Amino acid sequence: MVYLRAVTVALALLAVIGLGSVQGLEVKVVTQTANPRPSGSDSIEIQAEVDGSSVIDLVYVINYGSEQSIPMSQSDGSGLYTATISAAEATPGSMVRWYVKATDRSRNSARDPAYEDSEAQQYYGTVVEDPSFSASLPVVDLYCKDPRAPFDPSRDTAPQCSMLFDGEFYDNFSIRRKGQSSLNWPKPKFKISGNGQGKIFKVSPSAKRVKQVSFNSQWSEPGENTFMRETLAWETLRQIGVDYLTSYQTVVRLNGEYFGKFALGVDWTKDALRANGYSTDPPTPRFKSESGEFSNLRWDIPSNQVQFYYSQKNDDIGSSGDDALVQLGRGLAGGGSLPRSNYIFEWINLPKTINYMAAMTLMLNQDRCTKNYEIYLDPGFEQWSMLPWDVEGSFGIDRGLGGQPAADYCILACEQWNSPLFCDSDHPQDLAVTTPWGLITTQINPTTISAAGGPSNSGRKLLQVNNGGETSGTASNGAAEPGLSLPSQSAIPQDYNEDQTLKGPTLTGAPGTFNYLIDAILEVPRSRAMYMRRLRTLMDSFISTGKLQELVTAEYNIVREEAKKDAEKWGNPGDPDRGYEQLITEQLPIRKEQLFNQYSVGGDIPLIPSSRAADPSSLTIGSVSGGSDGYVEVRNNNEDAVDVSGWTLNGSGVSFKFIPGTVIPPQDSVYVAATSVKTFKQRGSGPRGGQGLFVVGPLNGTPDGSTSITISSS
Repeated sequence: MVYLRAVTVALALLAVIGLGSVQGLEVKVVTQTANPRPSGSDSIEIQAEVDGSSVIDLVYVINYGSEQSIPMSQSDGSGLYTATISAAEATPGSMVRWYVKATDRSRNSARDPAYEDSEAQQYYGTVVEDPSFSASLPVVDLYCKDPRAPFDPSRDTAPQCSMLFDGEFYDNFSIRRKGQSSLNWPKPKFKISGNGQGKIFKVSPSAKRVKQVSFNSQWSEPGENTFMRETLAWETLRQIGVDYLTSYQTVVRLNGEYFGKFALGVDWTKDALRANGYSTDPPTPRFKSESGEFSNLRWDIPSNQVQFYYSQKNDDIGSSGDDALVQLGRGLAGGGSLPRSNYIFEWINLPKTINYMAAMTLMLNQDRCTKNYEIYLDPGFEQWSMLPWDVEGSFGIDRGLGGQPAADYCILACEQWNSPLFCDSDHPQDLAVTTPWGLITTQINPTTISAAGGPSNSGRKLLQVNNGGETSGTASNGAAEPGLSLPSQSAIPQDYNEDQTLKGPTLTGAPGTFNYLIDAILEVPRSRAMYMRRLRTLMDSFISTGKLQELVTAEYNIVREEAKKDAEKWGNPGDPDRGYEQLITEQLPIRKEQLFNQYSVGGDIPLIPSSRAADPSSLTIGSVSGGSDGYVEVRNNNEDAVDVSGWTLNGSGVSFKFIPGTVIPPQDSVYVAATSVKTFKQRGSGPRGGQGLFVVGPLNGTPDGSTSITISSS
């Protein structure tokens, strides 16, 4: 006999006839699932505790057969009622579901689960162990009444699916196919949703429950298919300290049959934001980019058209956040109340955004300029941050193993995509560009509004002027050393006005495929220097040490066996061995050569500075102000930017640890606010909002005004 977990469930009282409840009739305890799972030789014992009833039945169903009802009997005066589903019915691999129904003498009844509406949980259940099946990854036992449900992109698919995962059974949830270009793939991406049941899915022991879970098929990737780019990228982001979401590899069985290897993932939610250090109260806008060229944070989208290009993900905000997004676009383009060079320091969470940018460059994620990101306004900081999304375009390459770069999308070979400046206005995601194999063009008419409805004014602010030839760079503008020369598409010209706001239509529509936030950060010398220093830190800590290659190898060892089964199941021409070999022998070495040679000191385009040893003594404590609106100033008097990620401040009653991505520009300061960045910006005198200062925080403790504070490296 299998011993089963029993969970007390308080239920609403139901009446079979009429709308009222029935006093004194309650199903208090019911076995929700079998733990451990039954094998094909085990019967399944169900226990329930019922008050106020004369008839108690166990109603069960095998797979999607007919419901069967058997009476439950009380044993030994314990108050527990028991019934058993025989092993002959609970065969290996079958789904067994049940509920308990209690009926009193007046024919009023209650059941558990209550199943009060069509989206509620209908049954408890389990899936009988199948001894003929084994997997090296976590197994998701998915059952759907319609076996084609994972292929259906309809958003209102009837909730008729069930799942056993990690010892927990879920019932009566919906499923739909997800994706855009991937809708044509033989193997679907799909998403499950708890609908009216809310946050029911548990994806890890430490995580809060979520309402939706995605299963990404990894059918196609740039270059050789590795079957692991998505989970590899999320793990890399996690170790770098970028905001990240839970993602790992699983094996899915559908209706008792092998369905394939899928990458499990979750959405950005309030819980996920809080887990990554954000505030969520009061509610503030969070948008997901949807449209490509028109969802790149451009300045010319009217408020009433934001809905066509972005999805508002905060249900508490709705369309009221559209104006905030429009103001963000205008600020990034220099059309706000502050000069652009000040605006990004006031309204962008630079440590988080710069860390995100540097990590994406390290991994060469080539599908992120106009989509596959979210943008969130943190109410505690009153600053925007970019959140990564759909990172399967990471570790980009443009050829098969041992082959030549693709002439139409030379991701790794062409400066347009492989530059550390990717996503700025000179390095957009798609644009007419000269390559060694000819001219690549996109067919976009800049003056025609799309049928779906586009901006009423199609002109754009041009954020960069190319003067031609080479331009001398300086350390302050992000180049490696003073006096170095850069090609015009990679330089900030010496006479460049970083706050220019030129208007007018572009010659082609394609330049819209850069990202206005990334472009602004890379066009302002202070923030460009911060980004380049952080990129150098990641190069030294992840590439020079071999850590990035270790991450690749570790993920390959996790997925290899199941990826081979998956490729055979779906007829995928990819081979995880070839994919891994290409990453190790081509993508990583080529990327290393580009970043350390082509784009560093001594290279053709020396954007990235030399390595810099951690030296807290090179920084000084500047001014300190006490009180709740106080601050501690940390001054960098060096000629180059200093990455203080993980460094700490201690003394005079305060402590603080700088988050990953915090870089102090050359000859500049970072102000650590006592209470919050938002409070600092509201100061009435001295250092305050509107001055374009670099502010982080909050401190632990309240500064007493003393400068006796120690700076320590990580």
